[in-house]
Amino acid sequence: MSRSSDHSAAPPRASGPPPFPSGPATAQSLWPADLLDKPLRIPQGVLEAQAGHLRDIVGGELHVEVRSTADMMTGVATHRFVLRIRALDKYEYELLRVSHHLARAYPCGLRCDAVKLAVTCDAPKAIQDDRALAATLGNLFKADAVRTCVRSLHAQAVVEGERAKKHRGRRAADDESKR
Repeated sequence: MSRSSDHSAAPPRASGPPPFPSGPATAQSLWPADLLDKPLRIPQGVLEAQAGHLRDIVGGELHVEVRSTADMMTGVATHRFVLRIRALDKYEYELLRVSHHLARAYPCGLRCDAVKLAVTCDAPKAIQDDRALAATLGNLFKADAVRTCVRSLHAQAVVEGERAKKHRGRRAADDESKR
């Protein structure tokens, strides 16, 4: 009895999804050419611009900065608008914070304790785009509670800055007299 072996039979196919096709059909880009034509002003950029404007107004004693963090578990970015008085052991006051999902800049949420405003990025009243964010910030910055807060912190920063300069001057004079 002779066994006939068929060497032309295909090997058994492995289970799983079929391989991705390669070659001319997928070699070209499938991304739209105008993907990045429309610039997107993200909340962090809007806040950074406003921090720069406030820095110009208040000068060097009151430090204005935007600090950004991302929570990888929730996928939410948070941008804190912070006012800091260096002469008071680096006292910090969070004027406001903006949050949004990392994969989409808008809608975004906004929290400002000075005016008791808190809207999450998933809320129906969340801020829908950069123009709405700018308008909301403009209204916040005009609010009496926010103006009072910034004025008070600035005045304290100026007084403490002058006090620190006098103290440094006295210490330098004492050092000179010891020589």
